[in-house]
Amino acid sequence: MTMTRLKISKTLLAVMLTSAVATGSAYAENNAQTTNESAGQKVDSSMNKVGNFMDDSAITAKVKAALVDHDNIKSTDISVKTDQKVVTLSGFVESQAQAEEAVKVAKGVEGVTSVSDKLHVRDAKEGSVKGY
Repeated sequence: MTMTRLKISKTLLAVMLTSAVATGSAYAENNAQTTNESAGQKVDSSMNKVGNFMDDSAITAKVKAALVDHDNIKSTDISVKTDQKVVTLSGFVESQAQAEEAVKVAKGVEGVTSVSDKLHVRDAKEGSVKGY
């Protein structure tokens, strides 16, 4: 009878150890998968941020080029910034008509969702650096 109990005890111990190892392995695999998914999401998020930055940079370049190419706009005193496809124009222009034309040109650039107009009409009395 003692021999039978010893065999049963050894068998139970072997089953328990196998179960513990299998459970630990499954837990480790699940934990590793969760970690990989989390890392993957972080990489995706970073890539989206880089992609948005590149999109914004491209839009800024396109708007600047469109302003430079426009005959009726003196774009040397106009600053262009883009954040999440929203273009902000700031700086100085010769007239209100020129400011409105600059906004119209910026809105016409592919990828621009809206334009924030922070342009100021230069007072003719102030002159410019060219006068000095």
